[in-house]
Amino acid sequence: MVIRAVEVFNGELYAAGTFDLAAQAGATIARWSGLTWVPLKSGADHSSYMVDGYSLRVYNGELWFGGTASVGHASLASWNGLLFTERSLRLASGGGCFVYALHAADGIDGSNCLYAGGDFDTAASLTVNGTARWDGVDWFALGTGVSRPAAGLIGVVKSLEDFDDGAGVAVYAGGDFDLAGGVSVANVARWRGGAWSAVSAGLPDATPGAEVLAL
Repeated sequence: MVIRAVEVFNGELYAAGTFDLAAQAGATIARWSGLTWVPLKSGADHSSYMVDGYSLRVYNGELWFGGTASVGHASLASWNGLLFTERSLRLASGGGCFVYALHAADGIDGSNCLYAGGDFDTAASLTVNGTARWDGVDWFALGTGVSRPAAGLIGVVKSLEDFDDGAGVAVYAGGDFDLAGGVSVANVARWRGGAWSAVSAGLPDATPGAEVLAL
């Protein structure tokens, strides 16, 4: 059993990960009833094709759930308490993508936006490369996103947080990447004013494949 995220929604506790419950083996999202864990089920049951759960965030009155889904499905969905709605983060190749991080923030790209990070390159019809922003209506790219050019791969964002360093609030992204919007970085970068910038010398790999898992 692995629990990777917990979040309170409508006064109830939810958990995401991979776990076996009495009502469902291999569950990826569940609600605590006060007595037992209950897997989320509905007529449009996104959790039935979500292979693993990684992130939860309340945004605009819904619980957003990120993970990795079976082929042909988006790896991000929102839950309104009754039904799931798929939210269009994918890999253009059709392979399995991952949504590792979700973060809601105000005052960076307008008000009340949701930021998503992971291993994906497409949001709706946009090329986004590892991170994207939802404004309640549409998806937007954050510049050219993040990448690992030496490996010929898109970057992977594992964590997101907002912080005001005295120059204004920004979204900070951590993960496994060498470039953010074409700027040389080391696994952590700052998004503010419509552009990426380095955070000092970053957090370079101590060993090959090292990454920033939390911010």
